Amino acid sequence: MDVGWFLHQRVAFIRQLYGTSSAPYVERKRLIEAGEHPFEPPYSEDGEPPFQAEWQEADDSLHVLGYACVSMPSDTMKVFFDTWKRQACVADDLDLAKVFKKRGFVAGYNALFEQSLGIRFEDSGVDFALLEEVVLVRNRVQHQEWLGLNRPSHSAADLKRLKSPFFLDESERNVLTRDGQDGKRTWLIAPRVSVTGDQLLSALNAVDRFADWMDEAMDLVGERRGERMRSTS
Repeated sequence: MDVGWFLHQRVAFIRQLYGTSSAPYVERKRLIEAGEHPFEPPYSEDGEPPFQAEWQEADDSLHVLGYACVSMPSDTMKVFFDTWKRQACVADDLDLAKVFKKRGFVAGYNALFEQSLGIRFEDSGVDFALLEEVVLVRNRVQHQEWLGLNRPSHSAADLKRLKSPFFLDESERNVLTRDGQDGKRTWLIAPRVSVTGDQLLSALNAVDRFADWMDEAMDLVGERRGERMRSTS
């Protein structure tokens, strides 16, 4: 089974799904900002931007669509790792169960494959923290705690774990952080989870690059196993 090919097919599907589904909301925001039909600004002296509610609804819709799409590579990576585990005949290790439970399946499979196959995800050149954050964001948006908002905030635990969260608005990073006496930046309040089109595509590109590296790494594992078998025969 060509594991990497199937992952690339899934990632390509997510790209086209977001591109097609986001187009009406992107266009609505553009029309409002340009003051074009049917959003020509009416006469007003209150200073409030016209069609703010319509613009905000479109913006929230884009983020919620991003939430749905970023959840898909999280599940895809889990199936990807599990498929390679079966193909490479890697057995579960109960001693590593705590890694899966405490740090998530990306770190768990990293530990399992390093121990069993000598493969280190950090050697891929892909931002390992970004792959982990994709999973954290998926968990966060699917287990929201507040009914009154369309966009959840990052949890305190995730902010503590992430040195520099990727899925947030840079304006919120600048406004909602301060430098502590220990030199570390702390959050005044938790920022909202942001999944823009650019952020989603960056994550999908990282998943694609990681899959290519993983395919090559597993090919080398197969070659080493073949050499060992030939030397003992």
